[in-house]
Amino acid sequence: MAAGSPDYVKTHGEEFVSTINSYLGMMRHFSSYNLRCKVMSRIGKEWWQVIYFAGHLEKVVLKKRYRQIECKKEEICNEIKEAITLAPPAMPADGPVIELLFLFFKLNLFILVKTIK
Repeated sequence: MAAGSPDYVKTHGEEFVSTINSYLGMMRHFSSYNLRCKVMSRIGKEWWQVIYFAGHLEKVVLKKRYRQIECKKEEICNEIKEAITLAPPAMPADGPVIELLFLFFKLNLFILVKTIK
């Protein structure tokens, strides 16, 4: 199934990792290292692009760039960067207070981008 769609592995990585970790968690309570090796050798090669093992075949970890939360953070950062790079609205000529508020707003956006990453 994963071989049919190129994005299937990237979009379903978290579900796959949680399923495999559930089985590995039960199996590690027994003398099952060789069985875990056999089972893990049967995982399709397309999955190894997005996962890796931590420990001695005790758990599978999804690579950071494929986690949904990381993808969402990157998407939000890109939206903020686009908002910052847009041309600023025309400033009213009547007040330095408006200019200071605009600069404050721009600074807060910049700080938000830095803290998200």
